[in-house]
Amino acid sequence: MAKVSIYYYFLLIITFLSVIFFLL
Repeated sequence: MAKVSIYYYFLLIITFLSVIFFLL
């Protein structure tokens, strides 16, 4: 379960960074 949580966090960070770069 911890592994899934880490994967979800990583995916969320990538999405957030993608949105920031898109806005810039």
